[in-house]
Amino acid sequence: MTRACAIVLAVLALLGGCGWPDWSGGDGNANTGWRSGWSETAPATEQAPRTGWQSRPAEPSIAATTAIPSAEEMRLWEEQWARSRRALADAQAEAAAAGRNLAPEVSAEVTEVVNREVTAPDDAARLERLQRSVSDARRLAEIVGAG
Repeated sequence: MTRACAIVLAVLALLGGCGWPDWSGGDGNANTGWRSGWSETAPATEQAPRTGWQSRPAEPSIAATTAIPSAEEMRLWEEQWARSRRALADAQAEAAAAGRNLAPEVSAEVTEVVNREVTAPDDAARLERLQRSVSDARRLAEIVGAG
């Protein structure tokens, strides 16, 4: 291979990582520049497929909640709260059985979350409290489980 060919291939390889040319000129302007392949403005069909942990949500999305939650959404979050609360109580029991002493502030917070009643005057406020409680319980379960 000649030196010129090697240089051309190197330049093409470098440019290949920048995106691809957008020759559509859909707006009538001279839109012939390079367009990033995975920009936030790219259509969903051009974005990378989600894989791994992104492909299936483990719980209802907080961002997807509406002002007035549906009965199904409330049921799902109540189940998540029950599971998270139980996992936190189990982590606390395992730590006690292993003879690990928790810091007093962590122990107090664990007790508060395990005994927390999630009530509110309306469903939207209750949903927000459920979401916050699930988050708190999971965070504390990780702390307690890590020792």
